Amino acid sequence: MISKKQQKEMLDYLVARLEPCYSQAEPRQEALSGIEVTYIRVDDGLVLLADRDFPREKIPGSYGQRGRLGRTGLEKVLRAKQQETRNIAVIMYKDNDRYFKTAAPKEFNKIFGKSLTGYSAEDIEKMIWFSPVEVFLNNERSHLQYYQPESERLKQGIILVKYKPVTSTYGHIAKENMFLPHEQQRFVPQPRERVRAHIWTYKGYTDKNLKVKNGLLVPNDS
Repeated sequence: MISKKQQKEMLDYLVARLEPCYSQAEPRQEALSGIEVTYIRVDDGLVLLADRDFPREKIPGSYGQRGRLGRTGLEKVLRAKQQETRNIAVIMYKDNDRYFKTAAPKEFNKIFGKSLTGYSAEDIEKMIWFSPVEVFLNNERSHLQYYQPESERLKQGIILVKYKPVTSTYGHIAKENMFLPHEQQRFVPQPRERVRAHIWTYKGYTDKNLKVKNGLLVPNDS
């Protein structure tokens, strides 16, 4: 769980990087549709902080059918704020648990088995298990952005990440079938892109002053 202290450190860092580039960089807290949210208003847009969990709404079933999960709370907040401006950067807190969740290679192998045989050990190290918020944002945007807190290994800053889905392939089943009688052969599924498992293909870092441009935080080099 991201603590109040960590949330404040993230907010303070972003305000400090935005203030030199704008006449205002005003942090605000608001409840939208019952969802508490923190954002920073700047001259020509805003920065929305994903610094907490944003549960998905539960849609009850009808006529004996099971209920289902709907939109995430963050999607509802983003849609509301897009009525004010389309220039909205969404920055997630990189805690490696809720957001940018990595898993040990053996855990991915346990989940997907031999369907990851097309990936190297280095590839598997780059695999991320998406939260529902990341699934939503990745469908909307070409890159995702995270606030990275300072640690023993990493510097405080903003990282920009591009992903592609992990694709499970089942050629190993076809190979096994070659040595089995027809009646014992297993069905070979088509390759399948995973919804929550992604692999990052690009990761950039900046600690410069920032501006909001086309829905992303970009370094202000001027």
